[in-house]
Amino acid sequence: MDVQLKAGKVSERVEVTAENTPIQTTTAEQSGTVTGNQVRELALNNRNFEQLVLLQPGVSNQLPDKVGFGLQNNTSISINGARTGANNWTVDGGDINDSGSNGTLLNTPGIDAIQEFTLERSNYDAAFGRSGGGQVVVATKAGTNQFHGSAFEFNRNNYYNANTFGDRQAIAFGGDPGRQPNSH
Repeated sequence: MDVQLKAGKVSERVEVTAENTPIQTTTAEQSGTVTGNQVRELALNNRNFEQLVLLQPGVSNQLPDKVGFGLQNNTSISINGARTGANNWTVDGGDINDSGSNGTLLNTPGIDAIQEFTLERSNYDAAFGRSGGGQVVVATKAGTNQFHGSAFEFNRNNYYNANTFGDRQAIAFGGDPGRQPNSH
């Protein structure tokens, strides 16, 4: 069948608008802010906000895949080439660094409690002091007199894992790979 297609009439209109980002002209500091919505909505391993610092320019990742808590919470992040222990982390103005090694965080807020955090990378105000690397400044949400909250489930299941050699062997012999013990 010989069919001829002709261009149709355009009946759709797309309008794109954007806000201008004002240029910072009063100081020479380099910083970036991550909002509370971004903290809650972006995918995070173990729901740990520290990984979002890596979204800023000049940050090098040396974080382990498995995030610990307390003295096991390693903050191996290099900011602008400084040593990983040269960063300062504060929550609502209070220092949360282990003052011995400056490489672990003693207390980290849950991601649902974070209003925003800012990474000051360089040329920051002298009020920060203490460390020559970056300054991670976390602000938590303010409370109200009404009860509200959220819930989450952190689930890892063998059904979501990639197939192992044993799984493929079970499939070949007609078994159910989900019922096999995971070899990891």
